[in-house]
Amino acid sequence: MSFRRIRRRNEDEALASIEWTDRLSVGVPLLDADHRLFIELINALEGNAKYPGRQFEIADTLAALDQYAKHHFKREEEVMRACEYPHIERHIEKHKQFIDYLNTIRSNVNKNKDDKIGKDITEFMKEWLVHHILVEDMEYRPYVENNARASAAAQACRPLFFDVL
Repeated sequence: MSFRRIRRRNEDEALASIEWTDRLSVGVPLLDADHRLFIELINALEGNAKYPGRQFEIADTLAALDQYAKHHFKREEEVMRACEYPHIERHIEKHKQFIDYLNTIRSNVNKNKDDKIGKDITEFMKEWLVHHILVEDMEYRPYVENNARASAAAQACRPLFFDVL
């Protein structure tokens, strides 16, 4: 799979769906698997946002994203702690900001019957995730890649199972 970013000529044009590539790998298989599931959830959100009247489905997908983000962030933070990543506090703050934003949009999505809100949320999520992985997460990659402590910390976090679609 590959990720292609389509430049927007105006606000009505969207980014392409996110697809996994090795370029997105942080070097810890369980964190990469988490990122793949994030991509699936955001692509599901995008699929629902394409059609009018899907606020319930959008809200449901945002709830799954919230649940999974909390799980993934906990795992990722444990991996960074195990590897003594020096910028962990800054990274944790980015996670908190995302969860705060996600909580805000979840509370607003049911109040807003404008079908454009799903598209706006999807575009933000796609841009945030790709930026977060390619910039923020890649900063810790040298500390965790091929590191037995990283793999052990990732495996120690209890898995979260739910049906994505």
